[in-house]
Amino acid sequence: MDQEKPANGIKVIVVGLGLGGLTAAIECYRNGHDVVALEKNDEVRGVGGDCISITSNGARVVSQWGDGAVHEELVDRMCRATKVQAFNNRDELLNENDLWGYQKGTGYTTNRGELVTILFKHLQTLDVDIRLNSCVTECWETDEEAGVVIDEHLRLSADCVICSDGIHSMGRAVISREEPRVRASGFSGFSSRIDADEVAKDPQANWFLKNMDHSGGDKAQTWFGDGVQFMMMTLRGGLDIVWVFSYKDSVTTYDFSPATGVSVDNVVELIKDWPVRAKLEPILRKTPANAIYHRQHVFTSPLKTWVSPRRRMFLMGDAAHVVCSVVGQGGNQAIEDGAVAAIALKLAGKGNEPLALRVTEKIRHRAVTIQLGCLAPLEVVSNFKDKDPRLLSPPRQSWIFEHDCQKYVYQEFTKIAQAVQDGTEYIPRNLPDGGTYRLDYDYCGR
Repeated sequence: MDQEKPANGIKVIVVGLGLGGLTAAIECYRNGHDVVALEKNDEVRGVGGDCISITSNGARVVSQWGDGAVHEELVDRMCRATKVQAFNNRDELLNENDLWGYQKGTGYTTNRGELVTILFKHLQTLDVDIRLNSCVTECWETDEEAGVVIDEHLRLSADCVICSDGIHSMGRAVISREEPRVRASGFSGFSSRIDADEVAKDPQANWFLKNMDHSGGDKAQTWFGDGVQFMMMTLRGGLDIVWVFSYKDSVTTYDFSPATGVSVDNVVELIKDWPVRAKLEPILRKTPANAIYHRQHVFTSPLKTWVSPRRRMFLMGDAAHVVCSVVGQGGNQAIEDGAVAAIALKLAGKGNEPLALRVTEKIRHRAVTIQLGCLAPLEVVSNFKDKDPRLLSPPRQSWIFEHDCQKYVYQEFTKIAQAVQDGTEYIPRNLPDGGTYRLDYDYCGR
């Protein structure tokens, strides 16, 4: 049973059921709150069939759900490789790096769509009021309550509202009273998935399904060169293949419209001059038609606040902060947002929701802001040199990966609440030395 504490009388409306909203709804339920979960679409499913990594800081939260049942389901569908091999575009091995924080026992690297589907399926087992096809057109607050308007006519009220409705958030202008600048990084990406059975049938392509990681039963490899990175891995013990390209482009503004008409030819063009092209192209040609996703790597400027004027509405996840996808922390930071808010509301108690949301912001804002705008992993792709293969490792900073966001709330809540009430400064302890983002590799699975 996921609800560990008796109902405490706090009613929470969660807007948007992406990864962050699902976490907020589940964690609020687990902490005894009455939850209404709203989603504008008529179904909840992940966008794209490529991969996403829930690293150890996010996995600590998710692994508790359903008495471990959600954890077991994700483990069954993840990439079980324990290392990733890095090659140049001549297919020469440069480095082999541990996947601490991403692998079984410390994290989940899995199919993006399946992850969201699994979490939503778990939410459906809980006593949560889930309303699909519910488009929030307005949000509001008074000193005593907050709420939303659905489809311009149905008015709902609660003690607080958590807006997790993504980069195009409806509530952001009302809550933060500012609109962040969406910035193009100068890089874009392609991604997709392939049925491994199709690859296994082709003698020119099935090399990737051989010599799997014996300790994990999967394979993860990446190639670098000419401002391009290509990563490919298997999931579920070699039953699925996912691939991701990142490449330097000349786009300086963010295009809100979805890409259409993307074909394998567009992808192969990126590696047309690579000596290893003849080895990789047969696999890429197995990608299903109309299944390639193209997206710009973007990030947002920091918002000054995530909390509304009367402190009863709160922004989280991409609605509050878009971390560049190559940093690998966008989903994880949304998970932390939801988990922290749920506990803070419980500790503050009924009637003190404004205090809880301000405490949540104090805990989360600076740690996330440090990661906003970080393009260090992309700069490795852009300025790649064979002589520095250490930088080809996926980042795994101990200050991020070792952080237990739930434990931290319990430890710091009283101190932060006092600082909020006194108007004094609170300096978070969950920050890196020097307060700046660095490509560190000091997390080793603790």
